[in-house]
Amino acid sequence: MKKILFIALAGALTQTAFAQKNSSDYTHDNLLGRWVIDINILGGMANQNFSTANTLMNNLNAVNADVSKLKFRDGYSFGADAQLGLFFGPKRHWGIGAGLMFMKERGHTAMDNYSIAYQATDGAGNIYRQQVTGHNIKEDMIATNFNVPVVLKYKNRFSKHWGFTADAGALINLEMKNSYTTHANFDYEAIYKFERVEGVLTSVYDNATTPSVNDWLITKAEFLRNNPNGDYQAYANIKRSLGYSVGEAMPPTSKTGSTSYKQASIGLLLQPSFNYFLSDYMALNFGVYYIVKPFNNNAQSDYRLTSGIGAYNSLMSNVKSSTNQDYGINIGLRIFMGRKCAPMTISAIDAKSPTYCGLLDGSISIHGLTPNQPATVDYLLNSKQPTQFGGVVKADSQLTIDNLGAGTYSDIVVTIKKRMLRVAA
Repeated sequence: MKKILFIALAGALTQTAFAQKNSSDYTHDNLLGRWVIDINILGGMANQNFSTANTLMNNLNAVNADVSKLKFRDGYSFGADAQLGLFFGPKRHWGIGAGLMFMKERGHTAMDNYSIAYQATDGAGNIYRQQVTGHNIKEDMIATNFNVPVVLKYKNRFSKHWGFTADAGALINLEMKNSYTTHANFDYEAIYKFERVEGVLTSVYDNATTPSVNDWLITKAEFLRNNPNGDYQAYANIKRSLGYSVGEAMPPTSKTGSTSYKQASIGLLLQPSFNYFLSDYMALNFGVYYIVKPFNNNAQSDYRLTSGIGAYNSLMSNVKSSTNQDYGINIGLRIFMGRKCAPMTISAIDAKSPTYCGLLDGSISIHGLTPNQPATVDYLLNSKQPTQFGGVVKADSQLTIDNLGAGTYSDIVVTIKKRMLRVAA
């Protein structure tokens, strides 16, 4: 008696063919080109944390120093990166990549408080006490830096048009250059103290916290004490013309300049994005980024913010290290390169029942596979017995599982070169 054992299988295969049609609406990651080029434009916020050297003692016999911590404000960033990536593994979800990144940060570096008094010598060789008070100690800063990202890459295409990708890894910082424009101005005041040395009236340095009432004070407070309605600026201009280092709201002679940090360091890059696929060869990226970039610098050993009227040294020249953080959105393009693998499909399935009960002359023929390739077929017999069949696909793209007896065959999976296709669930 013949067994009608392939009717249930045929129904399952019909459903499977429908499922296969849906699953082939888009090309999966394992069939896309394994090489990619990523080009992204980045823009967002920026922040910097500074570590500065203590160089106040570079001012001779300094007293009454009041210097606040260097701060970064109102920062934003923009830039671009380009990477070459290679994906591997049977599903090609994971890969590695490297490239080049350029970033530019804008913002303000500022010092809220700056005042100091120190020993100086005037043009006539007289020792005196120079008092300096800074106002609006702020620099408009533009920082440019080049970096090399070396990252682990992930991608997962989950529909015809949409996918997800993410880069995470090291960012090798090559160089950072800070260009600045300062708004600083300074009040310069002078205090002279005279003592008789061997009968000669000689100038000496007064390092007391509060100058003596016997000192000669060329200061704004002393001038206004004696001239409540007087013009101190005009008074200071006259004294400066006579060679005294005094003046009110005196700007630097040069307000622009730059400093560079050239010691390489390692940072961090995180860049998750959604992909919108225009085709199997090109996709748009929409995502966010977070970047940490530490930089090291040899602060100037003889650093002084100002050494006299008109002189100025950038706030950034006293920085030993800085940690830059950039975060925002990125928009880019992904190009898939390399040969795109043709998807494995099933064009038809034939089931042949055994001729009589107990005979093993039934078969299942699967059509549309890659010709002349070794293939493995895994399936369940009667819903519980795992079974495997191995063979070579014929030149006509057909693979036949023969010597089958009566039973129910389900969960059939064909594997060719690590590419799997489920025939029946």
